[in-house]
Amino acid sequence: MAGDLVKVVRKDQSLVRVSPARQAMSNALIRLRQGGELLKPRDAQAQVTYAPSRQSGAIIDLPRICAVHDKPYASRYIRCANGRFRYAQAIRITERLCDQYEANLNDVRVMPREDCQDETCPWCGAYGFGSILCGWCRAEVCYGRTNGEHFRCRPSCGAESKLLSDNRPMRGLTPSLPNSGAGSGGR
Repeated sequence: MAGDLVKVVRKDQSLVRVSPARQAMSNALIRLRQGGELLKPRDAQAQVTYAPSRQSGAIIDLPRICAVHDKPYASRYIRCANGRFRYAQAIRITERLCDQYEANLNDVRVMPREDCQDETCPWCGAYGFGSILCGWCRAEVCYGRTNGEHFRCRPSCGAESKLLSDNRPMRGLTPSLPNSGAGSGGR
């Protein structure tokens, strides 16, 4: 009997404990299979329900300016199948990208503020939730020159103030390749 394997079978399932993390994961997987939303609403905000979008994969670039280097960049968000936007990356704005934006200057896109997420500035590396709207120059700037609740705008503006929260919609553009004619090779 010393070499035999013994299998213990529990017949009483009430003795089996499930950890809270395992239970949360099981609930999330069930909701995923049912096509539900996994995100919890932020504190002090109402839950927003989005209708499924046929335009999933749509891109919106939100213009920003680095507070440290005073250079432009864009925070790129991509629309998910549930209609909400998700932060993808930050992009330094170059002349070629400006050409892509010029084609859509009259087609401003609006993104709800509750879709904003933590963003990283590609010039100085500062990160924070969305951007800061300077009350003086009206530019959306990164968190590169904030200290606690104190904000300083980019060097060309120089404004300083206390940080205030807001819930304004974010306005951006969709990049598109300029019409360069058929067979031009795209360069």
